Amino acid sequence: MITGKTTKIPLIICAGPTASGKTALSAELALRLDGEIISADSMQIYKYMDIGTAKPTENEKRGVPHHLMDFVSPTEDYSLADYAAAAHRVIKDVYSRGKLPIMVGGTGLYIDTVAENISLEGPGEDKSLRKELEKTAKEKGNAVVHKMLESIDPESYKRLHENDLKRVIRAIEIYKLTGRTIGEYNRESRKGKQLYAPARLKGFLIWG
Repeated sequence: MITGKTTKIPLIICAGPTASGKTALSAELALRLDGEIISADSMQIYKYMDIGTAKPTENEKRGVPHHLMDFVSPTEDYSLADYAAAAHRVIKDVYSRGKLPIMVGGTGLYIDTVAENISLEGPGEDKSLRKELEKTAKEKGNAVVHKMLESIDPESYKRLHENDLKRVIRAIEIYKLTGRTIGEYNRESRKGKQLYAPARLKGFLIWG
């Protein structure tokens, strides 16, 4: 049961690493609280990529609607801004139907961007740098480009897998354009206006 009055949309966030029990917990919460799940996983958004992404099976979903999962082609250019815009729309829609939105996943950047309403008015782009890094990855391997992050943005280096090449390149690009890591840039870009409130539940789980 949700308690307390708020003008903001209540939001549960269930975050953690792979195999930490998020799927089972979130499905149980959704069943008990009449909720729907919004995936916050940068790999589960992609179609066909089922191995190694820990996408929940139909049995694990337990009949609970899951949003923003398995809907993007691996060849499609899908940005953090695209995800954030979609997540805000879905959360609003879920709540408008009288359901409780539950954001579940292990991609901290996705969760922070949506929950904290971070501005994604980006610093622009450097197409020549992108092409150069893509060429390097093709000729020498993704690991070489990924390694470039280690000294300039160790946070992103640890967070991003070498095969998540688009986001690795974007992290390098933002640093080259702004002199700041993508994490620093995003933290400084917060709008300050909070759209969501902790869903205060009897007995457990409060985000805030």
